[in-house]
Amino acid sequence: MYISNEELEKIKEYVDNLYWDQDRMSRDGRYFLNKLDNYIKKLEKEKENNIYVITNNAVVDDEIDYSIYGVATDINEAKKIFNQAVKDAKTDSDFDNLNAIEENSPNFKNNDGEWIYSESDDSFELWCNGEYNSNNYSIQIKKYELDKEKELSDEYEL
Repeated sequence: MYISNEELEKIKEYVDNLYWDQDRMSRDGRYFLNKLDNYIKKLEKEKENNIYVITNNAVVDDEIDYSIYGVATDINEAKKIFNQAVKDAKTDSDFDNLNAIEENSPNFKNNDGEWIYSESDDSFELWCNGEYNSNNYSIQIKKYELDKEKELSDEYEL
């Protein structure tokens, strides 16, 4: 599980309040230790152990280019990055010059050589009909599940 900086600061605050000095736990130490334990359990319950990678894949005249557009641990942030990537692709002058037709539009005729695009909540595909393996472009959100181990900053050990 990855923790945001805000969440890590809250945990640090609890830990800082545990000790009166280097060797003795304060009177309130047990209270803060329980508070810390409850907060970590809350984080574990609320957090998913997923990472979202927004990829950009292009094949132009059989030349392949694959890159990562962004990475996020929150699906909403991943969708923002994805939507911006799709917007950037659609406002690119090359996209306008292709006169691409949406796959589900009434104008779609499935003619070879025609540029077609389709999109969903997590995928944008553009391809030249009849030449998909030679000419296509895609942006996707890929979800990966992380190990169950907790990832905390090395700066602060609990």
